[in-house]
Amino acid sequence: MRQKIDDAEQQASPEKISEYRDYTIPFFYAPESPPSVMNEHQKTGQQGEAIAKFYLIEKGYIVEAVGYRYKRVELDLIVKNETDCLIFVEVKTRKGLKWGHPSGAVSITKEKNMSKAASAYMREVGHDWEVRFDIISILLHKNGTHTLEHIEDAFFPGLF
Repeated sequence: MRQKIDDAEQQASPEKISEYRDYTIPFFYAPESPPSVMNEHQKTGQQGEAIAKFYLIEKGYIVEAVGYRYKRVELDLIVKNETDCLIFVEVKTRKGLKWGHPSGAVSITKEKNMSKAASAYMREVGHDWEVRFDIISILLHKNGTHTLEHIEDAFFPGLF
């Protein structure tokens, strides 16, 4: 291969040789996602989290944290109820059912990761009392309304 390159360089003009030698190919090139696609997805998620937060406040829950991060895991909402039970809420929002019901997007891996992040949060705040894991699924309708389903005790950590 190197011999072919050397032969080509000898036959090319000096201007062409320097032009090719100065050009470097980037090691890794990954085109960015179209901004509109990513932003639309993020907007949908943020809209769902805002709806869920408002819903929980209306139901009398006290918001402890929003978007708590532990390593690569994010807990959407952390709330407390009237008995001081710490509730970790995963919010799933969709604009349609093409990809299934929003609550179906919470996998066993997601549940395990949520459990790890919840343990970290509990250590951080010194909470050693009752906990619960809920899922709020929100379906946004084209007419501006939404359907919200609150699944209390959606899963139990340690039972995998």
